[in-house]
Amino acid sequence: MGKRVDLLVRPDWWASAACAGVGPEVFFSADPGAERSAKAICARCGASGPCRAWAVKHEMHEGVFGGLNPVERRRLTRAS
Repeated sequence: MGKRVDLLVRPDWWASAACAGVGPEVFFSADPGAERSAKAICARCGASGPCRAWAVKHEMHEGVFGGLNPVERRRLTRAS
């Protein structure tokens, strides 16, 4: 239950994220063009590190977070 609550509470860094105001379809689409767009937004975001860490902590298995898709996040966690 705590995990669900954690997912509903926006972290402090969320307000300053470059994706604020961008619809979720960019970050949760199977379209390669959408993924490139999402990663471009993440590339100019000062909150990409905390965002990526948040996605790893909460085991997000979909979407682009912190400039990485789910496969890239899994590789990152395996390498650590």
